Amino acid sequence: MNKLITKIAARLGFQPTRKRSYQGAAINRLSPVTSADQEIRASLSRLRQRCRELERNNDYVRRFLSGLESNVLGHAGVGLQMKVTENGGRPDTLANDLIERAWRDWAQSEACTVTGRRTWFDVQRLALRSTARDGDCILRMIRDAEGFRLQLLEGDRLDINFNMAKLDSGNEVRMGVEIDRFGRPVAYHLLDKHPSDVSAVQTKRELIPADHVIHPFITDRIAQTRGTPWMVSAMTRLQMLGAYEEAELTAARVSASKMGFLVKKRSEGYIGDTDEEGNTLMEVEPGAIEELPMGTTF
Repeated sequence: MNKLITKIAARLGFQPTRKRSYQGAAINRLSPVTSADQEIRASLSRLRQRCRELERNNDYVRRFLSGLESNVLGHAGVGLQMKVTENGGRPDTLANDLIERAWRDWAQSEACTVTGRRTWFDVQRLALRSTARDGDCILRMIRDAEGFRLQLLEGDRLDINFNMAKLDSGNEVRMGVEIDRFGRPVAYHLLDKHPSDVSAVQTKRELIPADHVIHPFITDRIAQTRGTPWMVSAMTRLQMLGAYEEAELTAARVSASKMGFLVKKRSEGYIGDTDEEGNTLMEVEPGAIEELPMGTTF
């Protein structure tokens, strides 16, 4: 009955009522709704590997990372300027100078990091570069008899495969980060070695309180526990751009190297190079004029 009414209405010129909706809400293979941590957990390791490969071999990515360091940190990095005041609101110049001098001594000496090989500026540069390339990193604050020092760790040391829905304390572990019921980090489960290190035959986890850890990353979604590399959205285009430039350069080199080809109409007297099976061999050389076998054109 409904089909008959629809046909009659169409003959009379009536248009069916169209439902108003968002085209972006159309159902397709990208429609499933997932949490931020679920998406990150499934992809973070692979994204890191590909971003590190781009850093090694893609000059655009290397320029992005070096430009990031220059624009964010400059030549000196983040420093310290004290604003201690005396009674009456006047600046306490002596106290300010003493604190800033002690800060500079710590920042430039071997006392800054546990390895004794990096200054405060080195720590800032590596932390910024690692966060942009890997999505996050770990700065562990250590206070002991030798003073206050920093331990800089790659995000791989925060075990992404360690997840527990419920602990005895009521907390939850997501990708190595232990959070309370409000999502606030309370502890970090760090591996004692890098999981891909040669000597990492058996790795152990060490529980570090959250107030001993600085965990920098950019939060794109609510309730996000780990970060993602900053260049993720450009990865595919960068790979395609690199392949395109390689193809263009190869085509240009071949075009510039070969001056021409000689095509014979008789089979005798071919003087080109061949391999043991009789296949024709040709190399791309500037100014070369090649001879082609009988029946072959270029």
